[in-house]
Amino acid sequence: MRYLPPILFLTSSNYDVGYEPETFTNDLSLVLSALHSLDPAGLKDGLSPFGVGFIVWTTPIEILNTVFPQNGVTPHPAAIWLFAGAFEEWIPIVRERSPDTIILVQVGSISVLSRSSVILAFCSLVVVNE
Repeated sequence: MRYLPPILFLTSSNYDVGYEPETFTNDLSLVLSALHSLDPAGLKDGLSPFGVGFIVWTTPIEILNTVFPQNGVTPHPAAIWLFAGAFEEWIPIVRERSPDTIILVQVGSISVLSRSSVILAFCSLVVVNE
């Protein structure tokens, strides 16, 4: 059984619904510090028991450098939730940097899925709002 963690949510404050990237980075550091000593059963090595969520079209893709650092020390989130945007650019980066992270995607229609083999190939769960 795979561990599905609680989700820490990030979005753009341009729409008054979330964090600025700097605030998110600070929050992420706090979460990593708080969870450092936890070792839940079933969680793969290199993952931490939390997840992140992004509204893709309002969040710069560079945030993935903060969430999935390639330093070999900082644990990656156990799950990532992506909503509304160019998933095809984000998903391969997440999968390459953290093969065991669960990828959850929320799309607005079935037609989005029919156009994107990347979503179907790499995601653990796809939610369709139609």
